[in-house]
Amino acid sequence: MNEATTASPRLGAPGVYFTSGLPVEALAPEAMDVAAFVGVAARGPAWEVTTDPDVEEGEPFRARSVAVPVTSWDEYVELFGGFEGPGLLPYAASAYFAQGGALAYVVRVVAWQPCRPVPDLTPPGCAELRIGPEQTQRGAQSSRWLRVAARNEGTWGNHLSVRVQFTRRRLTDISASVDSAEELKLPPGALVTPGATLVLTAPSPDREADPMNLAPARTEYRTVDEIQRRPHLDRPGSDLSVVLEPPVDLTVSMTVDVVEADVVVTDLGDPDRPRVETLRAVGFDERHPRFVERVIGEESRLIQFVSIESTQLGDAVRRGRVSSELEQPGVDLWDSLVPEDVFQVRGASRTTESRLQWNEPEAHAGVGAVTLIDDVASVVVPDLYAPWARLAPLAETETDTRPPTFASCTPPDAPLPPPPASPPGLRLDPTDPVDRAHILTLQQALVSWAEAAQRIVLLDVPPGLTMGQVLAWRAQLDSGFAAAYHPWLRTPAPPSTVRPVPPSAVAAGVIARSERAHGIARGPANEIGVSIVDVETAVSPADHTTLHRLGVNIFLVDVDGIRLTAARTLSSDAQWRQLSVRRLLLSIERACRARLAWAVFEPNDSRLRDALRRQLDSMLHALFEQGSFAGSTPDESWFVHIAEPDDPRAQVDAARVIVEIGVAPAEPLEFIIVQVALQAEGDIKVALRSGAGVGVSA
Repeated sequence: MNEATTASPRLGAPGVYFTSGLPVEALAPEAMDVAAFVGVAARGPAWEVTTDPDVEEGEPFRARSVAVPVTSWDEYVELFGGFEGPGLLPYAASAYFAQGGALAYVVRVVAWQPCRPVPDLTPPGCAELRIGPEQTQRGAQSSRWLRVAARNEGTWGNHLSVRVQFTRRRLTDISASVDSAEELKLPPGALVTPGATLVLTAPSPDREADPMNLAPARTEYRTVDEIQRRPHLDRPGSDLSVVLEPPVDLTVSMTVDVVEADVVVTDLGDPDRPRVETLRAVGFDERHPRFVERVIGEESRLIQFVSIESTQLGDAVRRGRVSSELEQPGVDLWDSLVPEDVFQVRGASRTTESRLQWNEPEAHAGVGAVTLIDDVASVVVPDLYAPWARLAPLAETETDTRPPTFASCTPPDAPLPPPPASPPGLRLDPTDPVDRAHILTLQQALVSWAEAAQRIVLLDVPPGLTMGQVLAWRAQLDSGFAAAYHPWLRTPAPPSTVRPVPPSAVAAGVIARSERAHGIARGPANEIGVSIVDVETAVSPADHTTLHRLGVNIFLVDVDGIRLTAARTLSSDAQWRQLSVRRLLLSIERACRARLAWAVFEPNDSRLRDALRRQLDSMLHALFEQGSFAGSTPDESWFVHIAEPDDPRAQVDAARVIVEIGVAPAEPLEFIIVQVALQAEGDIKVALRSGAGVGVSA
């Protein structure tokens, strides 16, 4: 029996001892290097059809926002497009991966709709295409055999094309008498499924009488309704009995083919990055295991299913290949965005009364989608508002000092179109007192959300502020779940410009890189920003000293580049001022929730308490070896106390086991208590207590 997975017995005199059999899964701190980015993109998942047992009674609904895992800048561009959108999201994501971020969850923010789209209807702004046989009359539109739409809103969908390619595969030739005129018999190894489309072809009666007669064959299209295996009565073996819908009179010399189709979706909106999807072996009846509606919904990133008209399937199959036509162009709806769209519903950032319950679909929109992802530790919202009026892009200019020479003139490359202007509804000028107050309200709402969701939100000091205005802004924020960064940074971007990037995005990448390289104990600071060429506003040494004491993390111009100089939170409590402390305690909390579930239904006896203590000591010792604690010995660094049955705190009658984990982070020195309550109902409650009386319940 493996000692790593079971509780070891207490050994005494020589003899045979039995282990308790309690599992002791290896416990390790949860990784905290994953960030989420919430913002505006030119394309990407939105209004996706999904299900949740707690929402709409488990029925399908459309989620306005979806958190999508992305592992590289290239994958981001594939899903959300490049810099052609109007928001700061692509610049933030690019900066994050440039710093060394390995995984991010990206949430595309789209405008709230008064009438929430339902699964059976196409959301607003999506391009729609029809696919069907072309009409013989010139100028006539193709029929609507199959209708699809772009997967999400935007003009990008206008560049989509869809082609359905049909092939036939011979199943059998009816060359002998048939037992039933309506029941098709096939060999036992025939590859056919319910819902498949069959083509039954019989020569015309005139051609049977006169082989030289060129009368066309009679073709019928049928759907496989049911397949049964029927054993032979006079010999071993069996046949497949296929029931067709609608029934058809089977005749001798009839051939039977099964129709197979591939759907090819092409997006040529970006000539440098053509996107092509091939959905193979689809069927056109809901009984088919690869019904086109389900296959598109589950496998396609480019299109969504709208409708199909089964009566026109025969015309489409007869032509062998059908292509799409644009029926309704897509529309970019970002002009309808307002800052409150980052939250669940408009107005939810201002009043707690307007927040929705988690069993309502809109509650998971915007940052709400991040709450569903347990891996996310840090959150960046680059498009909470648009300060681009204060941060205009600068064109890169180079002075040619070479002497003039005579050479053939070559035409310059066509300039790339500039990105669209920022959405008008998101534009806020930080230097305007009214707009600055609105920005602060939005950021305070973001901090409140982060505290409730147990995430760390990375904020940006609004650009263009004087030192006095920065200090006034800082005075309105106080939370150990928020960190602020200043000033805004500049990074190269096409076409030949330098664009502003929120410093929080660069900080998120630095946090991820630092944790993977040095562990969670090291403060994510004293790092050079990669691909950052300048700061928006230089911070003087005196201002740097003042802001550092107030917990604002500063990027400074250094000889090696642009350096992040600190990693502090916005908490006024000294025990939570270090970002590494908050991240360490969150990591331990998450590990307790995720890895102690096995103990919930175990008997509350000494074996359980010993197993829990061993498991927690192992995790804390690993952190101690990494230098996460201030003490020089384990006894000075942490303790694990599990209440005995006679301890009133154990609440044995209430079926609870109380575990207290005391840790002394490297800074500050005071103990911070992590209290874990294992309840018989299956819940695991975690709470923090520190010497200063700060309590955070999860």
